[in-house]
Formats: sequence, structure tokens, C-alpha cells
Amino acid sequence: MAADHISRSPPPAEELRLLVEAAFAETKYPGDNRLVYDDSGHHLECNEVAASFKGKHWKQVPLETLRYHSAGIFFLTPEAYRFYLPAYMLAASLHYDEAGTIPDSVVFSLIPPSDAKDVPNYRQRLAGFAPTQRMAIRSFLQFLKAEYPKDDVLGDLDKALASV
Repeated sequence: MAADHISRSPPPAEELRLLVEAAFAETKYPGDNRLVYDDSGHHLECNEVAASFKGKHWKQVPLETLRYHSAGIFFLTPEAYRFYLPAYMLAASLHYDEAGTIPDSVVFSLIPPSDAKDVPNYRQRLAGFAPTQRMAIRSFLQFLKAEYPKDDVLGDLDKALASV
């Protein structure tokens, strides 16, 4: 019986955590002044997101901060988006029941925008991912699809998978 326990693979969320951490291990912090798309000081949401994330490695951002700023993912610069995406993915996969709208925000951020003016920023965000990071993102989306299929009534996971 003990050998049977040893041979089991880790739970899917733990496997995903290891994959995401390895894929994003070398991602560089974008800098305090490159966190949000508007750092003029006049954009309230950008100010709040920048203040919450400033100086923090993606591994250091608490679940509460990510949950509070789940829509904050849309205010990040492409560099900051690529840097903090693993934090959002891990919060969504490891703490799904407590994550609030984090899973939806991540999935929606990976779907091509319907407004043509938003397409260049979207392309710039996704163009910067390394192949191993893309694989980790796809694994995250497949994890959500396998573990929480009832929460994807509109097929957004398939749309995101098709674009990564």
C-alpha cells in the first residue's frame, strides 16, 4: 500500500504549479514605472494596481490582492502582464473556490478583443511569451476545462486555447 501511494502523481493543480513556476522562473520584473498602461497619476484604477504590485515579484502577490485586482490584469502593460500572469494563474488553479473572478479575468485576457483598437495591445501582450510559457498557459486553460467544465458555459476556454 505504501508503494502505491509513492507512485501516484501529484494532484493536477500541483503539477500545474510546478509547470508554471518553471516556465516563468526567469521572467524579469518590468520596473516600477512599467506596471500599468497609464502611469500619469490621473487614472484611479491604474494608480491602485500600480501601488499594489509595485516592487513585488509575482510569487509575492497575495491571493487577496489578486482577487481585489482581478480586473487589474487589464490595466497592466504587456511586460507587466507577462510578469504577473503566473500569479493570477496559480491563484485561479490552486485556490479556485476563493479566487472570485480571477479565473474569468485570466481567460478573458487571453481571448482576442472584439474592439479593433484593442488588438495591437493584445498582440503585443501575447507576442512576448516564450514557447514554454505558452505551454504553461495552455496547460492552465486545459486544467480549468478539465476541473471546472460547468463554469465555462460560453466556451471561453476554447476561445482562449485557440489564441495561445
